Amino acid sequence: MQCDCCFCDGLFKLNKSIGVAAEESIIYEDEHIFVTPDIAPVRDGHFLIVSKKHVSSFGNANDLIFASLEKAKEHMKNHVFMGNDILFFEHGAVIEKMAGACIDHAHMHVIPLPSGINIEEFISVFIPSTKFEADRENLVKCAKEKQPYIFYEINREKSWYYPVHFLPHQFFRMMVCYHFSNTEFKWRAHFDKPESIESFQRTLQMGRRNNRLL
Repeated sequence: MQCDCCFCDGLFKLNKSIGVAAEESIIYEDEHIFVTPDIAPVRDGHFLIVSKKHVSSFGNANDLIFASLEKAKEHMKNHVFMGNDILFFEHGAVIEKMAGACIDHAHMHVIPLPSGINIEEFISVFIPSTKFEADRENLVKCAKEKQPYIFYEINREKSWYYPVHFLPHQFFRMMVCYHFSNTEFKWRAHFDKPESIESFQRTLQMGRRNNRLL
């Protein structure tokens, strides 16, 4: 697909431009999704689960894509992070440029959960609304009603979403980086910096190493 979407026509171009593994960086995939290190990890172990089809959020995705997403999350929990604490999050941009999304293509961040982070406290500073259980039915309802959302889940336990419209771009990246003062949260500002490239390489090694244990 030729378009302005980073994931459809640019993700691996960026990899190649900084000399890191491109398609070879995929550590897990099926016909609907793939998993690769984030091009600018906020910390080692930062991966993305990306829809192969261009849809704006996983709420907009069909049942097959959503089922693949769930399988990928199980894989990450059981075979990559090996039981360590893990945070999944998505900017559900069911409307273009909403919900803090930087790229309007369904992708879910997977990050080792920082110790001491209080997700609810951080969110409450920016979002006055109430959270709701993020089951498949509710996310599809958000998409149908054109209600952008942010989603998060910890350790494959109960998942939540907040209805939102405007948020700071890359909101969840900002939240994680808040706990690591030496980390730049805007991915375009540092993906080509040596420390970011090194973190990408370590993250890829982590994914490959643990996959070999299967």
